[in-house]
Amino acid sequence: MADERLPNSAVELSIIGSGGVTLKGDLYAKSADGKLAVIVPGYGDSVKTVYAPAAEYIKRGFDVLIVYPRGIGKSGGKNCGLSCVDAKDLVRWLKYLTGRFNASQIILHGFSFGASAVIQSLSLRAFYKAKLDKCVSKVIADSAFTSLHDVFKDYYTHFTKKNRFQRFFFMRMLYCMSFISFLSGKNFFGNISPIKSLKRRERLFAKSKKIKIRVIPILFLHGKNDTVCRFEMAEKLFASSGSVERQNRIVLFDEASHGGSFYTNPKKYMENILSL
Repeated sequence: MADERLPNSAVELSIIGSGGVTLKGDLYAKSADGKLAVIVPGYGDSVKTVYAPAAEYIKRGFDVLIVYPRGIGKSGGKNCGLSCVDAKDLVRWLKYLTGRFNASQIILHGFSFGASAVIQSLSLRAFYKAKLDKCVSKVIADSAFTSLHDVFKDYYTHFTKKNRFQRFFFMRMLYCMSFISFLSGKNFFGNISPIKSLKRRERLFAKSKKIKIRVIPILFLHGKNDTVCRFEMAEKLFASSGSVERQNRIVLFDEASHGGSFYTNPKKYMENILSL
């Protein structure tokens, strides 16, 4: 059940994503001035945690679309997209929205895997070929990771006991999982990497005289008590994006866990988004 602060009159939207998978989203539309927040939740129960931030957007005059990644919630697909496939799906969502609605000021707001998806979407040539940079005003990345490989390696380093057998077993298991991900049509864990996407984006900027792309500022939000994706990952992402764009910002929340920054200080959270 959605947060009680959300309107009850959501319109269910549907598109066909990569590989013919049916993707669903809930649109909460009130205004007609082109302001739209596209919220991409993480996986599992984290879908419920985006309802309160969505309500805050609505309070501030935004229409809101909550998209369900493949394999999550209302969307089809047997497997999750692990953010790399989700990024391609997100480009399709944006094409659909700009074609059907008069959305001229779109905020992309992702949480966890959703945050990684929105970052990776900015490095796709399809994003700029469709001129989506002209309608996306800013990107909000809440609890993003540098790469999926880093997430697992970081967990082993900081939260498990270390001995030679554990290290041997863990690393072999990690490589096997990465290979299975590749065989399932996604990518190796090391290539499911927002930080690599930011570097690819820098190369696009280097060729911007030909491509003519617009700078989209990114706001990195992260909790210092995040034990899933440590806040140092957000700092690395911010550092990797800073050489091209001076508009990017990073805001850390002292008491927040993974995906919980909004709930520790909603006012600070929304003020930073709207002032970007």
